[in-house]
Amino acid sequence: GGRTLTTITNSGTIIGGTYGFFRAGVGETTNVINSGTISGTTGVITDSGTVNLTLNKGSVLIGDLYVFSTGTLNITSNVGASKSYAYTTSGPGTVTLNDLNNRPAIAGSAYAVNVGSMEMAGENLYQNTSNIIDAIESNINTTETWVRPYYSESSRDAEGDSSAIRKFKNTKQGFTAGGTVKDSKIPLQFILNVDQSENNIDSGEHKIDSNSITLGLVAPDFNKVGEYNLSLKGLIGYSKNDTDRKILDNTSTTGERVITGDYNSFNAIVGASLAKTINLDNGVKANITIGADVVSEMRDSFSESLYFSYDKLNLVQLQPKIQSEFVKTLNNTSNAFVKVGVEARELLSGKTQDFSANSIKTSYTTPTTNDVYGTVVVGFNSKINNTINLFAEASAKNSGEEVSTYQASIGIKGTF
Repeated sequence: GGRTLTTITNSGTIIGGTYGFFRAGVGETTNVINSGTISGTTGVITDSGTVNLTLNKGSVLIGDLYVFSTGTLNITSNVGASKSYAYTTSGPGTVTLNDLNNRPAIAGSAYAVNVGSMEMAGENLYQNTSNIIDAIESNINTTETWVRPYYSESSRDAEGDSSAIRKFKNTKQGFTAGGTVKDSKIPLQFILNVDQSENNIDSGEHKIDSNSITLGLVAPDFNKVGEYNLSLKGLIGYSKNDTDRKILDNTSTTGERVITGDYNSFNAIVGASLAKTINLDNGVKANITIGADVVSEMRDSFSESLYFSYDKLNLVQLQPKIQSEFVKTLNNTSNAFVKVGVEARELLSGKTQDFSANSIKTSYTTPTTNDVYGTVVVGFNSKINNTINLFAEASAKNSGEEVSTYQASIGIKGTF
């Protein structure tokens, strides 16, 4: 007989019986365009024809995708780059996958992963380290012990159908503390940071909770370079990370599930800064700081509870900054300050993450390896008594990649 061409468009719910929800017989082509739910006991059946299955946003499949020996199932995925999926296929026929959202898709199967955590690796490394660097530089000339609790939120609204720049919201809270190391041959400060953060990628599609501790030393006045004081720092840290990833999965009774994973990471900060103070009129002084840090993160390899596993990742990033702080003396016990600055990051290595989907290796190379941040900070210092000072500050950062960060911190400096 003649060849038939059938097109089915579904945005509602189709429930099939044992032999699936769509079918192509000998010589037939069936086009299925889905943005709703299609459910069947065995799933897609292609006898010896071709099924062209297009999965648009909102698509949910429940049931195995079975392909007979002379059949072909062509899957075109346009579910959005925020989604991860693992569509199980069976049968001896041919399965092809075309992912339209610029993600690594696995040849010969139907797996693809939200690349948000990989695309954001350099950004997250910057957030985790710049916060500590800022605290150190704010207290570089403090001979007292200081404790600085903080809370911050960073976000970006650039959700799109390409994997290039992911939408996210990060929240961080913790404290950084420092104090003079007694009996050292050169002036030294010890530094301690304890941090808890949640990275929420693509409105809950992928979440990473991290708990970290960082320790280090700073040499505040290591040397003079012209009119500038040279300071050096070195810190190391450990982080435990737990991940939850939503996934479209046709073997689940709902067509979706959450898969979990956890991994350890270690980071390091090595840097130097040059600072000098200029006395201006009317009780105002300016502190100029020029700094550069090389920061790194070493991430263990790990597997999620289903489908995806990741090779270890070593990130190295350069983070230069220049900042001017203007301090106005208000009275003999307090002052106010404003800081304005520019910071940047450039990923030097670790741009490519190797991973496996269903034991088939692939990789993702981030297209966003750098960013530039404009920063503004306002705050005040106030003397409570002879031994204790109170300080508070609020800051805002905006970047070229449309990352916005707002942070508040309040703390004390004193002789304890």
